[in-house]
Amino acid sequence: MAELEGQNQGDVICDGPPRTEGVSELQLRRAAEKGDVDAKYYLGTMYLEGRGVPRDREEAESFLRSAAALGDGGARQCLHLLGAPKSAKEVEEIRAAAEGGDASAQYELGLMYFDGRGVSRNIGNIHHAARWLRLAAEQGFPAAQYRLGRMIKAGQGHEEDYREGSRWITLAANRGSVPAQIAIAKGFVSSVSEEDEVRWTRLWAEQGIVPAQERLARFHKTGRGVAEDYVQAYAWYSLAGAGPDPELIKKRDEIAREMTQDQIAEAERLGMALHESLDLPAPAPATPPVQVTLKDDLAATFGRVAYFVVSAVALGVVLFIARGCSSAVIPQNH
Repeated sequence: MAELEGQNQGDVICDGPPRTEGVSELQLRRAAEKGDVDAKYYLGTMYLEGRGVPRDREEAESFLRSAAALGDGGARQCLHLLGAPKSAKEVEEIRAAAEGGDASAQYELGLMYFDGRGVSRNIGNIHHAARWLRLAAEQGFPAAQYRLGRMIKAGQGHEEDYREGSRWITLAANRGSVPAQIAIAKGFVSSVSEEDEVRWTRLWAEQGIVPAQERLARFHKTGRGVAEDYVQAYAWYSLAGAGPDPELIKKRDEIAREMTQDQIAEAERLGMALHESLDLPAPAPATPPVQVTLKDDLAATFGRVAYFVVSAVALGVVLFIARGCSSAVIPQNH
């Protein structure tokens, strides 16, 4: 579970895809009662996010604590980000597991030092956080790789190194870290291959992340990592423009000026097809073409005629003066 970098909504989401799909709440409860740790974890996240059930933080924490007690690292992450308090016994158990090489416990202990929760607060905490997160990251723990990458990029507990931080975030994305994938999709990470950049941008554009939709539109417009395709660019700008940023519609309308009416119609159909197949918000409506009335047309024609008449008169005056000057005789002294 992790916070969405760049989001303002204040929500938390599970880091990585759900581990149980297509199963009812009742089936999950029965499995949880039998001690199934994945069922406990998934029920916790369902109640936390309101996915198929009403949001209930108390119920969410209950299931997540039960999963964490069975050693589930994802549940520990959820509880940490929720700010759930830890008893002295819980802290002691996490430290013992971390020292024993448990990657999820190392990650949890790293976050505790980073946030100053459950440990004494002192100036060296950030270095302890970096140490434990690196140990977990080196074992391939995606959430730790993502957090370590962010710390290195920001120079927290390490020498600032944007490229190295981006490398860790890319590793996390390829191991399923949702925040890492979104960071790439939004362009927060450099030194990523174009293939990875397009892959994660498309994935999260299709999940409704507006900055990713805008970025994918730009890729199609410029041909970055994909074939240049104004129809695709127009369609994705339309979907992104359904959000609160009117500038995205302006960008769509700019490329529309370079498209034929047939291409625009095709792009409109594609936008609606993406909306329906991916369950995305409906694309922003097309900007209606400017309607020119007969009155407007006559006014424009009159304006052009007037311009040419005035220009011709002015030119005639200039030529008349020029001829007058040239015909003047300058007296000569003999």
